[in-house]
Amino acid sequence: MLITLLWGSLLSGAIVLPSLRLRFLTKSGGVGTFFIGTIIFSFGGIPWAIPLLLFFISSSLLSKLGEKKKVKFRAAFQKGEQRDLSQVLANGGLPALIALLFGLNGEMAEWLNFTSPQLPFYQLFLGSLAAATADTWATEIGLLSRKAPISLKNLRKVPPGTSGGFTLLGTFGALAGALLISLSSLSTFFSITVAGFLGSLIDSILGATLQAQYRCPLCGKVTEKRVHCQSPAVLQSGLSWMNNDFVNFLTTLTGALFVGILA
Repeated sequence: MLITLLWGSLLSGAIVLPSLRLRFLTKSGGVGTFFIGTIIFSFGGIPWAIPLLLFFISSSLLSKLGEKKKVKFRAAFQKGEQRDLSQVLANGGLPALIALLFGLNGEMAEWLNFTSPQLPFYQLFLGSLAAATADTWATEIGLLSRKAPISLKNLRKVPPGTSGGFTLLGTFGALAGALLISLSSLSTFFSITVAGFLGSLIDSILGATLQAQYRCPLCGKVTEKRVHCQSPAVLQSGLSWMNNDFVNFLTTLTGALFVGILA
């Protein structure tokens, strides 16, 4: 076990260090990525590592695509393009937990009252990761759309970057992201793709309805940030505790649940 953890930590470190230099991660995000990567690489091995690496690398590269155009839209986001600890945990925490339970074998699964010690942990892992990938791809690719997004809340046009907004380009991005994870696993192709896509759709619905949206009292812009223009923003809609990180966590959870239903 110690040797397995050592190799897992070395591989994780090899991913984190260049990511910090390339400014894909903040320092806290690097710490979170290191531990999540170590768990998944150690307990899951290569079949689990490949989907995780594809999610991380593709999402990081897509965040740099059209960077100049995206700058003006990111002002509405709660976080910047560099992923911090809470963002890493929101997207990777559940997949890491599933990998850990898988590594602890059937006895732990039975102790947790799962219906069977043979619960398909790998499929649940893929479903949660496919949802995270689909959601990230939808955002990064959707921001490049020439057409204004449509809100799922009222079907009206909203500014790019608005939570719960969707574009045709972003929708194709979500499907492509889920498809990538399915192809990387060579397992339960249909259910993983559908679960990932539906997970990203749930993310958009939550973003349009329950996620906290604030209005800046100085510039009047709607944003996910509690503070804008160096001034406290006013809650306009949603629940104050339902931030983007919590929505992302629910996205990975629904992705896993949809796989459980479909598979």
